[in-house]
Amino acid sequence: MKKYFIPLIAAGFLLSSCSRDNGSNNPINNNPESFEELQVSNSFDWSTTQEVTLQIEGLPNMLQTVSRVMRISNSQGKTLAKKVIRMDESSSITLELPKAQSELTVEYGTIEKTVSIQGKSARFSFIPVDNKSDLDPADR
Repeated sequence: MKKYFIPLIAAGFLLSSCSRDNGSNNPINNNPESFEELQVSNSFDWSTTQEVTLQIEGLPNMLQTVSRVMRISNSQGKTLAKKVIRMDESSSITLELPKAQSELTVEYGTIEKTVSIQGKSARFSFIPVDNKSDLDPADR
């Protein structure tokens, strides 16, 4: 009986002495009661905005110079920026936007397009999108 009892006691001591190591000297508080007790990773970015660059693809082969005001707005219609842009030149506009912003509306004369934000950039082209197919019988 003694030969079973001693290993059982030793196993009990070994299992009760184990503790979880979270990789730091500070214990993790999962229920902070104040902002000061809140612990976040050092790589966490506290900002709620991001810089987004709108790349504007110009039409270099135009025979005539066309300049108009380009209006950039959010999905609620709030104007974020206005700038005079030449249609024959490529350019870019950098905007400070909320991180939750996923698209922009760009107006240039009669052209109006919604562009998606991918990463920290969006692309706009003056070439219109043709949603009609020449193969569709309704378009003939």
